[in-house]
Amino acid sequence: MFDYVCHGTLTAPDALTAHAAELPSFHDIELIAPLFWADHCLECSPPACYASCEMFEANEIGRCKRVDYMELGTIPGFDFPAAHLRFRKWAKLRCPYTSSIVHTAEGFLADNRRHEKQLALTRKLDSASLSAPLSLRYPASRLLHHRYIKKYWPLPDQRSAARELCLVFWAVKPVQGSRLILDSYDFDDMLLTRNVYAVREGLNVWRVPTEKLRRQGEPVFALELFPSDDEALEVYMLFSDLVSFKAGSAFANPAQPKKQPAKKVKCVAWDLDNTLWDGILGEDGLDGVTLREGAADVIRQLDERGILNTVCSKNDEALARAALEKFGLWEYFLYPRINWKPKSGNLAEIAKRLNINIDTFAFVDDSAFERAEVESALGCVRIYADSEVEKLLSLPEFDVPVTEDSKKRRSFYMAEAQRQDAFTESDGGNYRSFILSCAFEIDIARCTSDEDIKRCHELLMRTNQLNASTNRIPYDEFRAIAEDPEKLVLRVRCRDKYGEYGTVGCLILEKRADTLLCTDFVISCRVAKKKVESAVILRLMERFGTGMDIVYRPSERNHVLKDEFLSIGADYDEANARMRFTKDTIRDADWATVTDHIEG
Repeated sequence: MFDYVCHGTLTAPDALTAHAAELPSFHDIELIAPLFWADHCLECSPPACYASCEMFEANEIGRCKRVDYMELGTIPGFDFPAAHLRFRKWAKLRCPYTSSIVHTAEGFLADNRRHEKQLALTRKLDSASLSAPLSLRYPASRLLHHRYIKKYWPLPDQRSAARELCLVFWAVKPVQGSRLILDSYDFDDMLLTRNVYAVREGLNVWRVPTEKLRRQGEPVFALELFPSDDEALEVYMLFSDLVSFKAGSAFANPAQPKKQPAKKVKCVAWDLDNTLWDGILGEDGLDGVTLREGAADVIRQLDERGILNTVCSKNDEALARAALEKFGLWEYFLYPRINWKPKSGNLAEIAKRLNINIDTFAFVDDSAFERAEVESALGCVRIYADSEVEKLLSLPEFDVPVTEDSKKRRSFYMAEAQRQDAFTESDGGNYRSFILSCAFEIDIARCTSDEDIKRCHELLMRTNQLNASTNRIPYDEFRAIAEDPEKLVLRVRCRDKYGEYGTVGCLILEKRADTLLCTDFVISCRVAKKKVESAVILRLMERFGTGMDIVYRPSERNHVLKDEFLSIGADYDEANARMRFTKDTIRDADWATVTDHIEG
């Protein structure tokens, strides 16, 4: 649906009308959460830019016209309002995800006429306010619009019941290679996810599961939709809402299996009252709670194994910290969240700060309600009752390889917290300047020692987001490759002025006549977004005097590495599963001091 648009009759091409039977109808839909899309600009900051931008053209309510709405209405044989539109340069469609209210299809049909009348009223209000300052025009109509939404779309806060975003559109002669980009943003307007769709001429049906709009359980605030390369893409937008299709309908998806936890746990989140200690801190006071027998030993042994610990508790933060310091445990917990917010949201926030996937978390709590709340929102988190604490260390998901790096893992994350604080306080917040100020040192050498082999194998087996090939090589096989003098297996270590990162990378290389082929490229999330990849790749190209090809096989999670490769100048050869680099095209590679100890 489209914001501030009145619907009439839309004349559609005969070819589109002929496909009406293939489009979703009210009879296919169980629940719908309408998204109210409006046009915006990718580049500008309205209204300050209106006077200076040579592309500014006012629409009928005085805002910048970035999308040409040529016709709006209903297509014969199709149940939903549609829009015939063309994207101008820098145009995007944006909608507030949080204003979506779930409704039954029948209720949507009954209320659609009322919605049209409300849109007509807001349109008149905006037109009548053209003489007012721009800052006073939009809020009045928006307030009316939101009051209408709250009154007539009755089932709030059930967006999770709508399982997917369904975009159905008819593209009119798109250019070759045309793509639509769908971005989701959080409440701080930070990018959460990016989905890209290859547009073909004629009918396009793009179905995006709602979990692909989120990242590690974070709530979505807004969605943006725009063509790549500023293309003047012309489409008939036929359907663009969140929806759940009825079982048995032509559009119904087969039942999807519940997302499973990762095989190994990377972080344990602890409740406090009647879990880590006996008693309720807010009622019994600091002297009235006693540490549970064996709990501290479990935390320390998890730390020795390189499994992180954090706190997720509804409590007074200052008092809880005092109790943890009293028991000598405060230093073991990274990014604790001690507040009165839902614990699922706190866990998602901790995962974001640690930059690890939420499915690697375990959650320990005495409350059946809290365990159920987390399971409902984050079904891939392992959940344990307080009575299970003593057996955690014997469970297979906590049986992880122990290396010197893993023993230091908490200190690595503590140093990273210092970096983040320093960047926040840095003058102007220029990230590149801050990275340069960190004085990074990168060391590359053959992976030959027992410790290096164990750590590199751990990276290969446990890293998902920054793993180019996602090969999982058995330990004995990997050790044989590393010890073979004809093979080239490298480990990458890193440090900066805040401390050691440890071994953060593993590469398996083949030297060829015209290029250096990297069959496996893995980087730890500890150095994500720090351009370690570019510095390492440039050094190896200089060392061997050739370009470098990296095998890249897309997975559910490693799009993060793909985006990073592309940002530093890779040429993606999708047909051959290669990211191709040359010394002339690589970017952001000159910021660190890099040494290597590679023979031959």
